[in-house]
Order: sequence, then structure tokens, then C-alpha cells
Amino acid sequence: MKAGRKNSKNEADARGSGKSLLQLLQKEGHLCSIHRNRDEQFSVAVPFIAEGLQKNEKCIYIIDSSTEKDVLEAFKSRGIELESYIKSGQFEILKARDVYLADGTFEPGRIVRLLEDVERRTLKEGYRGIRGTGEMSWLLSTDSSVEKLAEYESMLNLLLPGSRIKALCQYAEDIIPPEVLIDVIHTHRVVVVYGVPCENRFYIPPQEIIARSRGSSVRRVYEQVREELLRSSEREIRRRRTEDELRKRARKLELLGDMVTEIGQELDCNRILCMAAEKALELIEAETVAVPVVDREATTIFYPAAAGLYARKIRGRSKPLRKRSICGWVIRNRKPFYSENVSRDPRESDYVKRMFNLKSVIAAPLLYKGEVFGSITALNRRDGGSFNKSDLQLLSIFASNVAVSLHNAKLLGEVRSYAEQLKRSNQLKELFIDIMQHDLLTPLSVIRGVADLLLRENPENEDLKVMRKSADRLMGMIRNAAKFSRLESGEKLKMKPMDLAEVVKTAVDDSRRLFESAGMVVENRVSGPLPVMADPIIVDVFLNLLSNAAKYAKEGRRVVIEGMDAGDCCTVMVKDFGPGIPDRDKSEIFNRFSRREKGGIKGTGLGLAIAKRIVELHGGRIWVEDNSPHGAVFCVSLPRLRDG
Repeated sequence: MKAGRKNSKNEADARGSGKSLLQLLQKEGHLCSIHRNRDEQFSVAVPFIAEGLQKNEKCIYIIDSSTEKDVLEAFKSRGIELESYIKSGQFEILKARDVYLADGTFEPGRIVRLLEDVERRTLKEGYRGIRGTGEMSWLLSTDSSVEKLAEYESMLNLLLPGSRIKALCQYAEDIIPPEVLIDVIHTHRVVVVYGVPCENRFYIPPQEIIARSRGSSVRRVYEQVREELLRSSEREIRRRRTEDELRKRARKLELLGDMVTEIGQELDCNRILCMAAEKALELIEAETVAVPVVDREATTIFYPAAAGLYARKIRGRSKPLRKRSICGWVIRNRKPFYSENVSRDPRESDYVKRMFNLKSVIAAPLLYKGEVFGSITALNRRDGGSFNKSDLQLLSIFASNVAVSLHNAKLLGEVRSYAEQLKRSNQLKELFIDIMQHDLLTPLSVIRGVADLLLRENPENEDLKVMRKSADRLMGMIRNAAKFSRLESGEKLKMKPMDLAEVVKTAVDDSRRLFESAGMVVENRVSGPLPVMADPIIVDVFLNLLSNAAKYAKEGRRVVIEGMDAGDCCTVMVKDFGPGIPDRDKSEIFNRFSRREKGGIKGTGLGLAIAKRIVELHGGRIWVEDNSPHGAVFCVSLPRLRDG
């Protein structure tokens, strides 16, 4: 138990030291560790290597005073199994003499070059970098090695800041003499002493250390400093160039977003094409941009829009779509086109190449949901260079968004055309209704009036009765058709608070004479209030239902009307005791021109359709059910008027 607690304490200490160490590593890639024992040694080395393994870095442990077994056990005791990393090649254990004294002598320049080669190979293998730690007790094998130590550490200080290399040098205090440790402290910006990372105020810049190195001439120091300055300058130039490219790319993407938004707000196809040419010219920094479109048969291309140097030569032209052309290739294959040197590309004629002095061309199809409208083609860069794949990517994104705008504009044009046709159709419909109401009802009224006069003189004349009945029926059909037309055209209702019980009473009173002539009785059991918001036209619904009952349910001899307040709606039920309605007809009787015929009685086919439309405009519902033991129940439900 005591041993277990001790190990736990050591691991906790290692984690604490490791955290501080790793924080320092964010700024510094070259450290040294001065330790008194194995616990202090591995409390720094293990977290240093463990972080590299987690970051997918190639990790190397160089041993001298320790054995391979010592290293593996140190990692294992701290919860890190190395077998899988060793097997994959990510972690290696090497011997110091094989690395530092490969040819029997220690040459700092050779080691630095070796590190640079290893870094290049490591990055090619897919690792993010290289991380190494080495036990430095091998120094004592030769005097020359000790003399060159400060020079070696200083060269590392010059190499590591611009590389993907991190290094931890391990020095055992009981082995390395104090005069050597002084040089060690002078050459490391961060020193870990007994497991504690320390900012080092005794650090001496590498150029000064190299100048003091034994056996170093002034010229050699100068050449090393000069070469490092050149390397640093090259790295800085590359870094700045990369940053410039990233900033330029960001500006282009921001510009692209603004352009897409602006074009997306345009709803005219010709205007969209003209804007696309102007915007693409700015986005790609081209000499000329053409926007050809293709006809439905893909046989002819037109150039409604162009911008830049050769815009006048291009704009307004039309010609057959040739397969042996850049435009034909893009439209046929529905793919972008890219050529750094179009003069050697066989997909364009020599005549076109000479006319526009073609050097570099990119083109992207105007493609949306499988439909190709045409393409956007950029000719030559303004700066005389060649377009690159980044330019092609920008143009392709831009062209895709332009195609969406063209699609939307096309749909809008179709909708407008349809709306215009619908408007003309509605006007004709209204004209026809007016003709029916005025030009047809007038002669019908005359015919009916004449029939009435003749019937007074000859009350038993069946032909005159048929004439009057037919005139009444035809006038009813015309009025119903006009009413249904107004309802379908969206005529607004004049809603006001009403009591549905009073509406039903009015309908019953108006229908009383009809039921008396049919020998039927109406029982109105609806009691108020049934508050709803309704237009007075709602009474027509119940007049129609009562009229149908009087026509089709005479055998039942009576009609019962009931109502109820369901809280969220008010419902009225008109029950008859006639033959009922077959299930197959229940879903059809509310459709226009759906008729039931029984005993020679014919409906106009519009009455129930009108009733249904009136109820729906009130936000309600109408349906039919069976009445037990026989007959039909027509139900009308309207939203209840809320209190307050």
C-alpha cells in the first residue's frame, strides 16, 4: 500500500510538472532538463514525449545511461503503453553513440543537417513534426565533444524556431561536471531543474556563444550567421507570401458573397446576365468576360452579355454551337474548363485564339438542377499571368449562384405569364356571369311572367306549368352559378357577430311554405345562444339543406333540427328520415355538378357545393352522416365567437 501511494504521488507530481512544461513548450521548442535521479528525469521526459505522440509527431528517445527497458517501464508506470507506437514507427528508441558519434567524432554541423533531413522525411510521411529527447552523458567519452557542446546547443537554437522540431536535452547532475552544466544553462532559454521549469535569465544568444566557441574563426561565425539570416529571410518571405494569399482569398470570398447577394435580388434574366458579366470581370480580374446562353435545342448560342476589353466584339452575337469550342465543351460536359495555355488546346479554333489573343481561359457552366443555361467564360488575366485553380473555383461558385438566380427569374416570368392568363380568364368569367345575370335573366323573367298570365286563364294547362317550372329552375341555376363564381373568386365576406340559432329560425320560417306543400313537418329544436362570426349569406346554407330535405326525404314526413355549443365550435344538425345517402355518394355530393336523382327530382348540382364553400369561408366544416334507423344528418360546424 505504501509503495502504491508513493507511485501515485510521483505520477501526480509528473502530471503537475508536465502541465507547466507543456505550457512553456507552446513558446519554446528547445529545453534542457537537469536532474538528480530517475524520478526527476522521467517526470520531464515522459510528458514531453507523450504530448508529441498525441499530436501525431514522430518521437525519438536517445538513450545512454538508461536502457531501453528503463524507458519502457518509466512510461508504463505513468500509464502510457508504447508498444503500438513502436509497432507503427511513430516512436523509436536509439542509442546516443549511433546518433551523435556515428563516425567516432562529434560534429555539430553534421547533426544539425541530419535533423533537417529527418524533418523533411518525417513531414512527407504525414507526421505533424518531430520531437526528440536525448541523454547527454555520452559527452564525457571524448574531450572534443565537451568542447563542442555549447556550439551544438547554439546551432539548435538557430535551427529550431523556424522548424517543426522540438528537443529536450537531458543532463544528469551527478555525471556532467559543473563547468559543462554552466554552458548548458547559457545555451537554453528554458531550463528544467529537478523537474521544475525555470525562465533562464542567464541565457546567452546563440551568435555570441558560437563566436566564443573554441576553434571557431571569425569568418566561420560570420558565415554561419549569414546563412541563418538568409534562411530566416526565405522563411519570412514564404510566410508573408502565404499570408498575402490568404488575405487576398478572404477578400475575394467576401466580394463573392456581396455579388451573389446583389444578383440574387434581381428578377430579370437579361439584367442578371449583364450583372454576371460585370461582376465576374471584377471577381476574376480578367481582361474580358463573356456570358453565352444556349437555346432549348442546344444548337445555337447567344451572347447577350459581355464585359471588358473585347465586350463590343462579343455582345449581341449568335452562332451555331460547335462541339469543337470551349463553350460547346463546357455546355456538353456540364463541367468547368481550365487552361493555363489555351494556345495549345485543340478545343478552340485558331481563328478565335487570334481574334482575342487568347492565352489563359477559364469557364464554368450556368447549371442548376440539371438545366444548363449557358456559361461564364473569362479570357486572359489583366496582369498578363495565367488563371489558376483558385480562380476557377471562385468562378464556378459564382456561376452556380447566377444559375439559381436565372432559374428563379425564369419561374417568376412563368408565374407572371400564368397570372396574366388567369386574370384574362377571370375577366372572361366575370363577363360571362354578367351576361347570364342580365342578358339571360331578363328574357327568362319575361317567359315566366307570360306563363303566369296564361296559367291564370288556363290553370289546368300542363304545358304552361312545365314552362313556368323550367323557367324557375333555369333562373335558380343562373343565380347559383353567379353566387358560386363570386365565392370562388375570393369575394370578401362581411363578418359580424350572429346567433346561429336565429339564423336557423329565419331559414325555417322562409322554408315553411315549401314543407307544407310537401306535406312535411319541421321541428326546430335549436335554442340559443350559439354565438358565431358570420356573414348574412350563412342563411343560404340552411335554406339549401332544408330545400334538399323537402325534395329528397318526403317519405320521412318530417325534419328535425338540433344545435349544440361544443365550447370551441357551434354545430347545427339537420336530420331527415328519408332513404338516406349511400356511402359511395357521401364524399361526392358536395362537389360541383354532383347530382342525385330520385322520383324525377333533379338538382342543379351547385346547391351543396355553394353551401360547402360558404361554410369553408367561415372557417367551418360541413359533412353528412347516417340517421338511425334511416335517413341522413347534415352537420354544419362553425368556430364559436369568444367572449370579450
